[in-house]
Amino acid sequence: MKARTPSTIKTWLCTAFAALVACAFTANAGASVVRIHFSGAPGSGYADLTLGAPHAGDEVNPDHSPMAITGASGMFNGVAITGVRGLDPTTAAGEVLPYSYSLFPIPGYGDHDGVSYDNLFYPTGSPLICYVNGDLVWPFSGGFLDLMGVMFALDNGDFVDLWSFGVVDPAAEELPPFVSGLTYGLKVIQPNGAGGYEVLGAPPFATASIPEPDFFWLFGAGVLGLFAWRRSVEKKRARIAG
Repeated sequence: MKARTPSTIKTWLCTAFAALVACAFTANAGASVVRIHFSGAPGSGYADLTLGAPHAGDEVNPDHSPMAITGASGMFNGVAITGVRGLDPTTAAGEVLPYSYSLFPIPGYGDHDGVSYDNLFYPTGSPLICYVNGDLVWPFSGGFLDLMGVMFALDNGDFVDLWSFGVVDPAAEELPPFVSGLTYGLKVIQPNGAGGYEVLGAPPFATASIPEPDFFWLFGAGVLGLFAWRRSVEKKRARIAG
């Protein structure tokens, strides 16, 4: 068998590592599931979101195309997340909202007697979406969810609403002064024992994030490995030359 020189070994390692990184990027690019973590006063958890093609009417801004959240699994406060609540698209005259805008009906709650959601995920950040009769109702945007957010279904019959307030200006009057920067919201909806539902009373402000993909760790480990190998080869050459 032909002996491998340091040069051929280095070439082989670089080629193998490049192929490994390429495979990681390809797998990530074609992935239909993304994991998120979220936490707030009502509780904390994680969810693996299954993403698919949205309805054509969900694209309010072509620079911020959404993906549909078609399923979810995970945990919230120790209870399993079993999926997302089905959509019931509904908009009123004069409203400019994503087609998937839906309402979880809760009589007497909020301006619309319910909690809104649209189960949309924004890889490049959510746009400004709330327009009524040409007026912008909510002036902030940003985050991987929009102001409507996603409605998770739990194994115990509860629901969890997670949404993004966007990047909030601390000088704005829409939210309390202690809220600023990218801010998410979190609500828990429970059966009220009378055939309906109620929203638990807790501050809704929350944080949410998408962990770095594993291939970034793989890339860093590979670079360090090649660096260490090169140093060892240089030391051997120095000993031979000496």
